[in-house]
Amino acid sequence: MKETYWRYVDQHWQTQDWLDPVEWKVTFRCVPVPVLRRTPKGAWVQDWSKPKGERFIGDTWRKKWAHPNKADAWESFLKRKHRQLDYAHEAMDRINRVMDKLKEIDS
Repeated sequence: MKETYWRYVDQHWQTQDWLDPVEWKVTFRCVPVPVLRRTPKGAWVQDWSKPKGERFIGDTWRKKWAHPNKADAWESFLKRKHRQLDYAHEAMDRINRVMDKLKEIDS
């Protein structure tokens, strides 16, 4: 039996009915990631976003692109989304500081 790692991803799309306004839909999927080969330090997994179609995941790494079980993949997904939210908040703070400075210049 082939070994499999797991990675959760989110998918977003819009729906629009003739009578209803545009609505955003979000789903989460746990995607199986085939392990291509193992080494003493980790596993090479399939990742078609990479030029060679594979990615290395170290057994001792804290941050992993995919995980050997779904529970760890879910925890990683939650951490990834929190990190993305932090980045978005930081970007919004930078934009607000620029806008405040522009208001000072205009007045």
